[in-house]
Amino acid sequence: LKGNRTTAECTIASKLPEYATYYKTIATPAIVTDMLSVMKRCLIPAFGKLTPSQVVGPLVSSYTLKRLETISPKTHKPVTHRTIQKELNYLSAMVKWMNKNGFAQEIREIDRPPSAKCKPQKIIQPLTIDELSRFTLQLPPDRQALALLMSDAGLRMTESLNICCQDIDLASGRILIKGKGNKQVMYPILTRRLFEALEREKGDRATGWLVINPKTSEPYGSIKTLFRLAAKRAGIQKPVTHHVLRHTYSTV
Repeated sequence: LKGNRTTAECTIASKLPEYATYYKTIATPAIVTDMLSVMKRCLIPAFGKLTPSQVVGPLVSSYTLKRLETISPKTHKPVTHRTIQKELNYLSAMVKWMNKNGFAQEIREIDRPPSAKCKPQKIIQPLTIDELSRFTLQLPPDRQALALLMSDAGLRMTESLNICCQDIDLASGRILIKGKGNKQVMYPILTRRLFEALEREKGDRATGWLVINPKTSEPYGSIKTLFRLAAKRAGIQKPVTHHVLRHTYSTV
């Protein structure tokens, strides 16, 4: 009609050069290289001839299914949900850019694989008795007690860091822990080294935090970095975290 101008949507492939120029202003060179590689190898062959409004759920699902059946040339294994999520994130970002700049009239949210399927599976390897001994010796004396609470009593990191002197009953060989919902659980002191470490740190004190950060006069917030460095000094190749120590308690 006279006085009214209709605008046709652009295809995704036609706007990739302009989007790449824009993307270089907001991302690192490595990310830009990866994005262009994914676009040219995977996304453009599947969606390049389409406009953003044509990228609908069934097409995305078909793309996801096809990619899951593809063997990765790098790993020689089937492509994972995590990889597909990254690819669709690149596509979604470009579609939103086209809509923002007037190259697309209407867009739909692009469905990604569920987050639970995209998390990398972590394999926890418990320490052996020898590794645990070498690791503990690389810790400062006060932090040794905290590590042993995890490895020899099975406490969580937050429970170990916030334990108080009044929660430790050396006479009966038990530790009182206040868990979720104010539930109280008694943990037995099963090893001699844990008993000696707790006895050393507690001393004659009846109350107060068992281990105090001298810089803040409060319990340590985290000792993850300390664990990582101690494991390196002990010559342990596997990751050593508080989760690993708890798993070590249940296996060693």
